[in-house]
Amino acid sequence: MANSGLNLLWEEAISHPHYGDYTQRVYEDVEDAGHLPLATGGTYGWGMPNDPPTAEFVGDAAGKVLMDVGTGLGHATVLPALENGAAAVYATDVSEGNFADMRQRAEAMGCGDALHKQLLDAGWWDRPLSKRPTVATVLGALATADLPADGSVDLLVARHSLQFGDPSTVLRFFDLAAAALKPGGQAMAINFTPFTHYMHQFDNGRTMRRIADLNWDYAAGDSDLPGGYLHPTEGYMHHSLAELMGKAELATGQDYRFLFFDEHTVVGLLRDWVRSRQERGLDAPLVIAGRNFFAPSSIAKVNKLVEDDAHANKENFVFTLQKQS
Repeated sequence: MANSGLNLLWEEAISHPHYGDYTQRVYEDVEDAGHLPLATGGTYGWGMPNDPPTAEFVGDAAGKVLMDVGTGLGHATVLPALENGAAAVYATDVSEGNFADMRQRAEAMGCGDALHKQLLDAGWWDRPLSKRPTVATVLGALATADLPADGSVDLLVARHSLQFGDPSTVLRFFDLAAAALKPGGQAMAINFTPFTHYMHQFDNGRTMRRIADLNWDYAAGDSDLPGGYLHPTEGYMHHSLAELMGKAELATGQDYRFLFFDEHTVVGLLRDWVRSRQERGLDAPLVIAGRNFFAPSSIAKVNKLVEDDAHANKENFVFTLQKQS
């Protein structure tokens, strides 16, 4: 939770077309805002402690089955879902250490039996798309005792995770949603982007504007990749996340990948997924149920693009998919 100490810089009234009226509090730094390090130990930055889309999504968890991909510490989704009376919560992550505190807290709430955890291999989403995708085959999990049955999940969450992949990893997440969700079930993903600040700062917004134009072309079918796919050789921009952040130490392994989302990105990615399902002889039961930018209720000054009205309160993007019958 954001504290109410002396480092609160200002408060701003937000009137959002979907989430309604709420107050955004801007703090001097991330610690004051109550942000927590991402599961990478803060290498990539900090995660929002709370935000309107997650509060709305998890607030609907009573009596339902929720699955979280890239759980991290579970403070934003897993534990609130248990508190809200979820029938079962399936937490998946690539770090075993993230589960210990989660289990202890769930047991303290008397919800230990409702919490299921599954350790994933770090490269689970980099394998080719399956011809017969199930929850187990998509996740590549060796032990399936703590995975939900296919078609049993009401709510699927990917928060702070898809942005560190590429277009093909998102298609794999769509496969997971199609396999895991019940008819009528929903999947939500948040592209948490304090990195928007770095992209803007890199060249005073020129890269961001170019990305927006390329994403429009991608949605229209006029380009093969979304403009927001940052990669030193594969992406249109030929910039890596390490370059934009000024952190050369990130340019190792797969850490050079980053995918900035906007509404046109999701349209193009879903179209590509539908095409891939047709090629695999599979139905494509997902539709876009919602997509919008939002500002979190608590934020650090470094993430606030106050110098650019075009991007103010657009640090983050959320989209929701629904599985049709």
